[in-house]
Amino acid sequence: MKATIDSVDYMLNALGGRLGLDHGRVLGGRGAFPVMSRLLHIHDGRFPDGTTRDRLFYWYVHSFLWGRHTGATETALNQDLQALDDGGVDLLIDVLRRSHGGRLQVSPDDFAGASMGSRFYPLLYMLTRVHGAQDLDSGVPLRNGMLGRLNSLQVHHIFPKARLRAYGYSRAEINAVANFCFLTQHTNLRVGAKNPAEYLPEITMRMPGALESQ
Repeated sequence: MKATIDSVDYMLNALGGRLGLDHGRVLGGRGAFPVMSRLLHIHDGRFPDGTTRDRLFYWYVHSFLWGRHTGATETALNQDLQALDDGGVDLLIDVLRRSHGGRLQVSPDDFAGASMGSRFYPLLYMLTRVHGAQDLDSGVPLRNGMLGRLNSLQVHHIFPKARLRAYGYSRAEINAVANFCFLTQHTNLRVGAKNPAEYLPEITMRMPGALESQ
């Protein structure tokens, strides 16, 4: 039991550090944790090398994007554990790829209908963290648990909800992942429901590189 707890703790720290998935709301695919813990158990509680870690995290991200451990969870979990024992991470990835019709590439169509509760929401947060996205007003790198008053991380609608509703967009379109970015609470309050055609050029002038980082 202690070894399992230690493995999960090690894994959470690694996911937070490598992928930026540092709080519960963006930690998708928890059904994959027994498989990842199994790999750590095989290697005395740690990753054997950086390549193995990154390959495992590649598998982990795609496992929650495609819902690998939803539905018939026990069947998928048994298959994954067997694949890991038989062929390591490479076979694990191959099994996942075959279960998804031979492809693991993400396409624009995969985001259709994706909102805050979807499997693609953690992907947006992960990309924000891994690529060092900056707050649009202050230019500071975005992360969970930021210090200071009004610095908590918030989801911002790039095109304001009220404006999109006025033009006849559906709720699903308004709350699509493609219309989200992360900002500090201070910047989110400052931007409010402004038209992006007005505030984005100002940001480009005031804080070069911040918009591009997003």
